[in-house]
Parts: sequence; structure tokens; C-alpha cells
Amino acid sequence: MSKILDELELQAEVAGYIPGTPAYDRHLRALKVEKCREMQGVNHCSACRAFLDCTLVKMHLKDYTVGGNDGSPSE
Repeated sequence: MSKILDELELQAEVAGYIPGTPAYDRHLRALKVEKCREMQGVNHCSACRAFLDCTLVKMHLKDYTVGGNDGSPSE
């Protein structure tokens, strides 16, 4: 599992996010959610049997309500 997490962290850095920043944390969470859905074989988190107890998806959904510009890479 650590190899997968290392790969996701590297992807976030390659995308231009700086470790330790809120933008990096949000992007890394999004990558983790995407990878989890892929591994669970579901299209949406709500289709996962662990959805109601998943702290990762709760934090990811909260990212959408907090938002803001805090140093994420410019597009």
C-alpha cells in the first residue's frame, strides 16, 4: 500500500503542488479518492459499501465547501 501512496504523492508534486500546503493536501485527497474508487470497482463513492464510514471521502467532500485560492498551481 505504501508504494501506491508514494506514487500518488509523486503525482501531486509533478502536478505542481508543494507538499505541506493546503492545496497539496486537497489534491492528494482527490487522487486518493480516485484510486480508492478504482480499487473498489465503483464509479461513485456512494456506491461503495464503506461510504458512510469513510473519513477520506468526508474530508474530500469538505474540500469542495471550503475551497479558496491558497497557492494551488495556476492553470
